[in-house]
Amino acid sequence: MKIILILALNIIITSQALYAAQQVKIIALAGDVKIRRGLDEHWQTASNAVTLENIDTILTGEAGEVTLKMENGDKFTLGSNSILDIADLREITERELFLYLMSQKIDKIGPREGKTKLKIGRVNVVHGELKSDSAKLNSQPDQRTDWLLEKNGARALFGQNYTTNAIFKFNKILLKYPDITGCGELNFHIGQAFEKLNKPGQAADAYKQAIKINSGDCAGETSSWVVQSEAALKQLNQ
Repeated sequence: MKIILILALNIIITSQALYAAQQVKIIALAGDVKIRRGLDEHWQTASNAVTLENIDTILTGEAGEVTLKMENGDKFTLGSNSILDIADLREITERELFLYLMSQKIDKIGPREGKTKLKIGRVNVVHGELKSDSAKLNSQPDQRTDWLLEKNGARALFGQNYTTNAIFKFNKILLKYPDITGCGELNFHIGQAFEKLNKPGQAADAYKQAIKINSGDCAGETSSWVVQSEAALKQLNQ
């Protein structure tokens, strides 16, 4: 039953994403900006007036910046050292976000006593390459750089009021890079986003998770994200 529910929720979310296909156009750029088309593994130098679709990806370098124009006329700016799939800019409703988060919770529920758990290998297909979720950080030294680029992309979503999209993206990053905690940074940003959506209970849960996280990166020191999360929790409880 659990597997059926997960599949059903994922089908709903995926089908809604497909029907929400959109095009965006590059209207300004500076510095190092690259694009990747669909499943193509090769990056191309971006240029003005280029149209991008949901399956495309955009990447900015150290001093890169790009401004995109949506079909509805809205603009979105991606700053330096960031990566974003154009699909990340499609409108995600609170209902879609709830379905996605519910599927995650269901996936974490253990099997009932006396039942044999059916093990299904979890893999991600990223631009034509099959990658195991269990790949360790030490076997993929570029993961931390990729994590930083994706995190910056998600923060850009949050900073420009794509709040539900940001929560969706931050959660996807947490799943994609289980060995990188960021000392609770992503959980802190998720808490901020839930506060913005006026969801204090979910915000508090995210802040508590940020405080709970402890890794080799932050061992022996108090992470600034923990300090900020504690302050945010205090404010919520007032």
